[in-house]
Amino acid sequence: MEKQYKRNTLRHWYLGEYEWQGGKVLLAYGQFYNRPGFYEGMNGHTSIVQTVKINHEEKEFEIQTMNNLYHCSFDSCFFERQDDSPYKLPEYETIFGLSSYWNVYRYIFDKWR
Repeated sequence: MEKQYKRNTLRHWYLGEYEWQGGKVLLAYGQFYNRPGFYEGMNGHTSIVQTVKINHEEKEFEIQTMNNLYHCSFDSCFFERQDDSPYKLPEYETIFGLSSYWNVYRYIFDKWR
């Protein structure tokens, strides 16, 4: 059975800077699911990120751009890229309780074993 994703879901995602018009802007990179105009699993980036909020109940970050709200689950974050990003997610270490992406991988693996 195919997994059903919320509208505008990003998987294997991270936040990164992009140089644009002489400055730096924040974009979310990842694989798009249930996003009109994109095929399932298409790699890409969002438009400029406006806000990043945490939804603890859904265990996801909600990333708002000018036109869309993206759902980015904690467990689908591309930790290696996120750790290398100059942008630090709110409560990143608190949510996962770890500072290294390798430790986060181990944490998730042990949790779901």
